[in-house]
Amino acid sequence: MQAGVVGINTIRVYSPAKQIIDQDPDCIFIKRWIPELSIFDSAAIIAYEKTVLGNYPAPIVDFKLNSKLMKDQIFRIRKSQDGKDASQEVLQKHGSRKKSMTKKPKKQMQLF
Repeated sequence: MQAGVVGINTIRVYSPAKQIIDQDPDCIFIKRWIPELSIFDSAAIIAYEKTVLGNYPAPIVDFKLNSKLMKDQIFRIRKSQDGKDASQEVLQKHGSRKKSMTKKPKKQMQLF
């Protein structure tokens, strides 16, 4: 279910570059735990897929290509009969049973 294969949850693929921008824009965490990157400015680290960072190895995975391939594979599984059956089973077991909220009519305020 958490992998997104059973179709009751949204498929989420987090971009490493966007996570750096959102969570560590000054690259403090990265520079602390990967000291060989501490000599580079934040912009270079964030653009690591397009930038050569000294002797630091280039990415071994093309994020855009691999995330597209993975999403295509997950959607293929979800659209298969096995995927649909698994989704229904998970929905029955874990789905909300809460009745939908309907708006109650507002009470009219009575004036004297």
